[in-house]
Amino acid sequence: MKNYSKDSNIKADIDLMQIENDCCGSNNYTDWYDIKWYDANLINTEAFPQLKGETPFSCCSIQSVYPCIHHGVEVASDAYIYRKNSNISVSITGCHSVIIKAKRTAGWSLVLRTLLLLILQLAVLCGLRLIQTGHSERKGFDREDKVYTCWIIGFYAGRSRFKPPPPPLKSPETDDEKVEVNDK
Repeated sequence: MKNYSKDSNIKADIDLMQIENDCCGSNNYTDWYDIKWYDANLINTEAFPQLKGETPFSCCSIQSVYPCIHHGVEVASDAYIYRKNSNISVSITGCHSVIIKAKRTAGWSLVLRTLLLLILQLAVLCGLRLIQTGHSERKGFDREDKVYTCWIIGFYAGRSRFKPPPPPLKSPETDDEKVEVNDK
């Protein structure tokens, strides 16, 4: 904010930030009271030793229903019908708190997306592990009964080097279904 009057790029950035976020100053609009914010290239800022009660136009609140009064902000006069905190036309929220809130929101969004991605990867990993262990028992997926022993952690307890696990018992319904399939 100290270079606001000296650098037009900084001025444009601060103005854009204050307008988009409906904020003013770092903590509040009174931060501008101690800073010479007039463009040093256009106006001799030394001629304006006191800028008390003045803020840049970008501090004007988009929420205000009154005309924007950014010169003599806290001057009580009949022309302005000013009552402190009831009809002030500049933003009373500081940009620092708005930026911190936006950063916190973006950070939590990133954390939640990362956790969602981690859960998705774990689900895919478990599915692939089930396919891998089912495939390792029979060395192929071309068995007629299409029943496989699968696990995620460890190894099959009933497995021995020479004897494969026993096949599951067939229900009578599956025998009838096979007959129908063979008839076609």
